[in-house]
Amino acid sequence: MFLNAVGQVIDRITFPTTEEGYKRALALGHCLGCADWGLEGAACYGYAFSVFARAQGATVLEVPGVLTKRHRSHSSRRG
Repeated sequence: MFLNAVGQVIDRITFPTTEEGYKRALALGHCLGCADWGLEGAACYGYAFSVFARAQGATVLEVPGVLTKRHRSHSSRRG
């Protein structure tokens, strides 16, 4: 999910949890000038991407679930 400076959702993009998917995510981030990533679950569900991204020189930070809860509650999708 891409957010603007005030936290509004700009776009949502998904990538497969494979090396190729991770490469695509980092390439898109690079095109957007992003070297820092915020992940909810960086030590759990996002661990593999976190390790891969760090190995490529990216900064990965854990985003507390409470900060993303409000976005999930407004989503039309479950979960």
